[in-house]
Amino acid sequence: LRGDALRLEEARLLALDERIDLELKLGRHARLIGELTAIRSQHPERERTIAQLMLALYRAGRRTDASSPVTGPRPTASRMMASTSRCRRIRR
Repeated sequence: LRGDALRLEEARLLALDERIDLELKLGRHARLIGELTAIRSQHPERERTIAQLMLALYRAGRRTDASSPVTGPRPTASRMMASTSRCRRIRR
């Protein structure tokens, strides 16, 4: 059951990524910054979200801020260990 939940969460995040990509193509950069910032804080390890946030900031004219998501908060050791534990349980 836990493995199913993790797969569903990953599928949800992938669908979210696709929607955001489409909105970026439609020029809704400034509108997405808040949402992407929230997603970044919940999932700091997701490189696609970081790239989308950098692109949105850059295209919204916030070029100086566009480099800050890379140097922003990183996963804590406890969060990384929890993630590793989840991966081990999924493999079993």
